[in-house]
Amino acid sequence: MSLYLKEKTVTRPRPSAPLPRPAPRSRKSISTVYSSRETRAVSETRRRWTRHLFLGGLFILAQLLFAYSQMFQVKDIYVSGNKHVTRDQVIKACGLVNGQYLWKQSPLHVAQALTNLHQVEKATVTFGLPGRVEIVIEERQPVLQVSARSSHPKWFLVDKEGFVLRPLARSQNDLPRLMVEQQLKPGERLHSATLFTCATAAAPIEKAFPGSVWYYCVDDRGDLSFRTFANRTQVDVHIGDLDRLPYKLRVLGAILGEVASKQQVCVVDLRYGSPVVKLLHPPPPNPEDATPQP
Repeated sequence: MSLYLKEKTVTRPRPSAPLPRPAPRSRKSISTVYSSRETRAVSETRRRWTRHLFLGGLFILAQLLFAYSQMFQVKDIYVSGNKHVTRDQVIKACGLVNGQYLWKQSPLHVAQALTNLHQVEKATVTFGLPGRVEIVIEERQPVLQVSARSSHPKWFLVDKEGFVLRPLARSQNDLPRLMVEQQLKPGERLHSATLFTCATAAAPIEKAFPGSVWYYCVDDRGDLSFRTFANRTQVDVHIGDLDRLPYKLRVLGAILGEVASKQQVCVVDLRYGSPVVKLLHPPPPNPEDATPQP
């Protein structure tokens, strides 16, 4: 038996022709490509900035037109809380007029201008649209009625800080009375030492002699005196300084209790070591007490 081997022929593929390589770019062509890219980027940046500037300009123009519109012009001014300060005084002090633009002022500055009125303690100012201004006034509250020393006193109301508020047609019974040496007019301010002396002494004196003090008096040296009543007789009491005030009030109570029950006392002076009492109708001098002349 014979074996026949069939020869198998393998054909190898012919290598294809190599692809042509691109020609190397010259430096000039590369720089041209980069230059065109930079030009496009710069142009895009310019267009973007131009668009932003245009939109920003439109926004600013709209804001200016809105700010200068009639909505920001003062039209109505509402004043509340005022009792003794008139509306015309408030409007004149605030500095706002119809047609003025609100954004030229600030509520804080307007409120500070209103506190220049001596009767205004605090002011609250609110701006609203269209052209609305609301002002709420808090007036100073009186705690004293003060007059210059005179036979015909003219009384003024004074607050806790010493501001002279306004005159009174006649004195009141619900506020302490104080007489001072200086002349008074609305808008002035009492010295702080005068207020301190009166405020410190009023409470213990009113406690020792409730409802009997007609008025207090503080002179230029700061000495305190007051007028009270004993058996329907006016008694002028000179306290002096506030040193040993409780002791002086006890001595005064003893004098008014013992001496005034027998004789009419018109002056009690406690400024010195020993009290001095002056009677309204002193007894006539005893001839026997007279010292014979040599």
